[in-house]
Amino acid sequence: MISTAYERTSLILTTNLPFEQWTEVLGSERLTGAALDRLTHRCHIIEANGESFRLQDARKRAPARQGQAKAANQPVKQATQSTEIKES
Repeated sequence: MISTAYERTSLILTTNLPFEQWTEVLGSERLTGAALDRLTHRCHIIEANGESFRLQDARKRAPARQGQAKAANQPVKQATQSTEIKES
């Protein structure tokens, strides 16, 4: 895909991994080098530092989910009807 798009069209790629860790994903230093060579030639690298919006949102929702999980794990109290029989 990268070689097909190289110098023909724009390509936007997002990742949370630094270039040094790409070999772990792609599995080959040679492949990683070729991919990075094409991707970084005539490019603009925009580095966004800080906490991601998805992570912030997940943390906001976590307390609500924990409350739901606790409620789901609580035993349901069933109403029982007892009849008392007195002997005379």
